[in-house]
Amino acid sequence: PAMAVSMIVGLTTVLLSKNSDPFLKIQIIDQTVIDRFSREGIRLGHVALPICIALIGPVCAVLFYYDVSGWDYRYYVVPFLVSICIFLPGKKVHFDPRSRAAKVTAWFQVAFLQPLTDFYTRYKWHAVLILALIATYRISDIVMGIMANPFYVDMGYTKGEVAAITKLYGIVMTLVGAFIGGVLSLKIGMMRTLMLGAILSAASNLLFAWLTTRGHDVQALTIVISIDNLSSGIASTAFIAYMSSLTNISYSATQYALLSSMMLLLPKWIAGFSGVAVNAVGYPSFFIGTALLGIPVLLLIFIASRRLK
Repeated sequence: PAMAVSMIVGLTTVLLSKNSDPFLKIQIIDQTVIDRFSREGIRLGHVALPICIALIGPVCAVLFYYDVSGWDYRYYVVPFLVSICIFLPGKKVHFDPRSRAAKVTAWFQVAFLQPLTDFYTRYKWHAVLILALIATYRISDIVMGIMANPFYVDMGYTKGEVAAITKLYGIVMTLVGAFIGGVLSLKIGMMRTLMLGAILSAASNLLFAWLTTRGHDVQALTIVISIDNLSSGIASTAFIAYMSSLTNISYSATQYALLSSMMLLLPKWIAGFSGVAVNAVGYPSFFIGTALLGIPVLLLIFIASRRLK
């Protein structure tokens, strides 16, 4: 839900922002495009909303239940609850069964080659800068986030506390941050908000280093989660708005999918070594190190903003 709201706010920001391409606005305002987006959005909502609910509701419920009863069969319950959340409220989606080999080449050219060619044609060598920024923007959050749950366990927080503070309350703060990010993008500009989000996301990791000195302190955890998720919401909205502004409306789906996939590729790979890093240097140094990973991102945003001007 938090990511879905961030995407909606980000797209709205693109439409209203003074920094986005006027031609893109004209194309999106076209009634035909709006009608198409509306039909596809409603159709997708029947699938996406239950999945979003399934990712949060069952996990929180099982964490609360296990914290009380210590039931070891929770791993069988989660898939069952997820299946109910996905298939019960959704409408059946019909897919086109056509799969003739003669159409594969044409589909590949239209759906993959042409979007890539269009992107590099419009941005030329600046495409390398843009892709580098996209590949590293969320690196601090993702590399740190992979060790968040083990950290909570090692600090002695119960599963009920983790579910209530980081899952339920944390999502609320992320949504608040998403709307703040949208407002800031309209007030001070997309690139400045992008820079602010990068600074806050990296700096909020330092709070986890401070949290290691507090022991089992629920109040301190609430403060850290509030700031961290608020920062994440601001950064996510600005980043989604930025990626959306880079796409051509004719290839928006493919280009946005490629950009969003690249957003996770490098951070996820580095995050795979997070456990090794924690074992080697400990949690405080690890959290400080993840904050330092955000420094190159600030330089890339500065260069990209200069190019935009």
